[in-house]
Amino acid sequence: MENFFIDDKFYSDIDSLLSDYDEEEIINLPDDWEVDCKESKLESIFAFDEQYIVDSVLMNTDKWEERFPEDSERIDNEIRVAVKKGFDIEKINNLLPKLYYPNDNKFKIKKQDLLDYIK
Repeated sequence: MENFFIDDKFYSDIDSLLSDYDEEEIINLPDDWEVDCKESKLESIFAFDEQYIVDSVLMNTDKWEERFPEDSERIDNEIRVAVKKGFDIEKINNLLPKLYYPNDNKFKIKKQDLLDYIK
């Protein structure tokens, strides 16, 4: 069992879960003790898409307001084309930081699982 969540807490493996307990506590758990867990998946913290980049640029044109014409529809379209052709969005997204996020796959860890691990 690797990379899972219990409630909102992330555990990289059983060993990291065991760090929350001492051996005596585990031994004294009720025999039917179990905890609900969720598997996790390594994912980018967010992902860019072409529309987001274009919208971000066009919403912030006030920085260059004096350089834009009054009717900038043609310019806006050229910016869209430039973003589409010039940004490697897949590469950018692959370089973004990744973290583990819970998914819908659930499982249980039982007292016996912990005991098997510490012995």
